[in-house]
Amino acid sequence: AVRRNPVVFAELALLLLSMTTAIVLVSLSRQEAHQSNLTAQLEASAAAREAARAERMLAFLTDVLSANHPGGLGKDVTVGDAVTEAAARIDAELASDPLAAALMHLSIAETFIALADVEDARLHFQRARELPRTLESTPNYSPRDGRGVERRAAVGLAQCQLMEGKLFEFDGAIKFFLSASAVDVDTT
Repeated sequence: AVRRNPVVFAELALLLLSMTTAIVLVSLSRQEAHQSNLTAQLEASAAAREAARAERMLAFLTDVLSANHPGGLGKDVTVGDAVTEAAARIDAELASDPLAAALMHLSIAETFIALADVEDARLHFQRARELPRTLESTPNYSPRDGRGVERRAAVGLAQCQLMEGKLFEFDGAIKFFLSASAVDVDTT
């Protein structure tokens, strides 16, 4: 049959090849669509977690600053008093979200730096560095979540060293930062 109708045979072979190619392309397209859908779901889930974290942090700050708790700080409270009060409550009130607690420790530490309270700043920078490491066993945790916190805490610890005069040059601060951060750099 092939010898008698080589053109028909070639046309059938070409048709079969075209159909196979179409099936493969449709299958690949469906896989890409499925992958895109999964990626969108993961991104939406991450955005929802971040929004919930931001709400918890805002509620915590609002509660501390408005003194909506027994033994409120009163009307003559200083920023230092409010920060000290907030610092004492972070771990208890944000225990369910260690990353939120770490971010709050960073904010408190940076406020203590602004108040020139290096000792308290160092304590909160150190606590901020520790908390993301507790997240590794948490569902949906990405190591990337804690890296920014650890880096900011390392920079803050270097700033504490500089403020205390323990680092006298920029190179020393950079070396301290690199050793303190001890975080893998992953830009993905």
